[in-house]
Amino acid sequence: MRVRHRKGDVPGTAACSPGFLVRHLLLPLFLVSYATLQALAEEKVIIKLFESCSGCTVGQQDGPNGTGRLFKASGGFIKGKRFPILLCDIDGGGSTIRSVSTTGIDTIAGNKTVRGNQDGPAAAALFNNPTSVAGIGDDIFVADRDNNCIRHIDASGNVTTLELIDLNQPTDIIVSPPTNATKNLFISDTGNSRILFGLIHGSNTVVSKLVGGFQPGVMQISQERNLMYTVKDTSWIAAVDLSSSSDTNGNKKSWNISDLSCLSYVSSLMLTEDENELYYYGKRNNVGLIFSLNVTNPYQKVPCPAEVMRWNYGRIVSLVKVNAQEFYAITETAVYIIRDKNYTPTPTPTPTQTQTPTQEPTSTPTQPPNSSKREDFVAAFRASSFPTTEVEMMHMMYSWIMKDVALAFGTEDYFAVFLPPGENDVHGTTNVSTWTNLTALENFDKTILITNYYGPPGMSKKQGQARLFASPWFWTRLFLDNISSQEDFGHLSPFCMVNCVEDCQYITFNETMCVNYTGQPACNDLCIGAIISSALLGIIFITLLWLMVASPANVKSAFVRLPTL
Repeated sequence: MRVRHRKGDVPGTAACSPGFLVRHLLLPLFLVSYATLQALAEEKVIIKLFESCSGCTVGQQDGPNGTGRLFKASGGFIKGKRFPILLCDIDGGGSTIRSVSTTGIDTIAGNKTVRGNQDGPAAAALFNNPTSVAGIGDDIFVADRDNNCIRHIDASGNVTTLELIDLNQPTDIIVSPPTNATKNLFISDTGNSRILFGLIHGSNTVVSKLVGGFQPGVMQISQERNLMYTVKDTSWIAAVDLSSSSDTNGNKKSWNISDLSCLSYVSSLMLTEDENELYYYGKRNNVGLIFSLNVTNPYQKVPCPAEVMRWNYGRIVSLVKVNAQEFYAITETAVYIIRDKNYTPTPTPTPTQTQTPTQEPTSTPTQPPNSSKREDFVAAFRASSFPTTEVEMMHMMYSWIMKDVALAFGTEDYFAVFLPPGENDVHGTTNVSTWTNLTALENFDKTILITNYYGPPGMSKKQGQARLFASPWFWTRLFLDNISSQEDFGHLSPFCMVNCVEDCQYITFNETMCVNYTGQPACNDLCIGAIISSALLGIIFITLLWLMVASPANVKSAFVRLPTL
């Protein structure tokens, strides 16, 4: 399987490989085989969601992509539909629970430079080498390995320790869907060579042994088959029948599901959306690979794993499923999205649009409200509408975009955020039309240009984003209309603001994403008549061509008899 790599903010280009030549030279001639077409259809795209600061000398650090630093990640859990991803981070002196999203990395609990065992508010709480995090609703649970306990973080950020039977270096935790008001926990109590099942109801916790006799690691649950899959003694993968009766030692039925001689297991475990495959990271002949075990019939020993894709970006510590088309691969210092080549995530729903603001911005910044907080906002556009290859023209473009943003916000008291964030933040009163050093963000395939802003103090995220979506972008459109009449810029596409906020960087542009998109107009009677006439002319031409081929001697007369149209 050939994989194309595209890197977050600065998309890469495909290598000039045989696969590239097939796609771009031979496909138009229909000279590729069906097998080749199938292989191309199965390609996956790798996108780097977060990359740690490469030149930083400090340990863990919060900040945007390329500025923040993930020191040594482990575990992985998606708290929302796709973002954020919660991770454990250790070393650099501290132990923390981190959150990675499209805006960068933040610390939600723990201390980046100090380890310990302390409950309390998130910023004061201390952890000691946590290795796994999971949650449901507003509840987050952490396997705090070297404190030999499970920690709970509630919606307000308060950290407490669950009262459980003695644990010894728990390494993984799963929270399954609750039954009524009861939360169900599965815990890899690795040091005690057992998996525990816990029922939490309010402040009461009941824990029982599920299976033992081996050191468990990462776990996955198949809801459909009522099975658990777990790493066993660091090298095997085993299945546990959750519906089976316990034996005299209190163990559910379990068995190894693959041949150790060809498993090549290194780390991580992920059950696919259809629950038919287990993905994991391994090495074969010293080459990093993502493998797949077919578990459609897990009660029989499955054959050797299949190679899903080669992995050249460092040891994977965790694989996290998003849906049937994409998943996350987490290394110690970076987070990647791996998705099917032709998959486009559904853009995040946008707020209800409000009435277009006044058309003239104030000449001076308005008096800030009581709150000084500035929310971040996004305005994304079809990239082919802009002269992106012309630096001077793009800075004129940015100047007109900023004028329209001021109109939308009703004030010039905002900041436009250019790359890298924090170093090129430009106040709304600034004229950047003669600058040459600003760069806006692009999506992974460069079909969407993304501009970011820190809004006026006190303006809510919902209100500000709605104002941008409601903007007519008068000055921006006027500038584009003027330059499009010039020969050098006649190729520019019609203006389009893209209906996206959080997912802009990870989707591919299409017309249906435009704000106020209404679809293609229906074909009227004149259009239908033209289509029918074209079809009849085509039939006449094909008939005459057939007559000429069938009767070469009559070629000349066939042309003579061609009716006048």
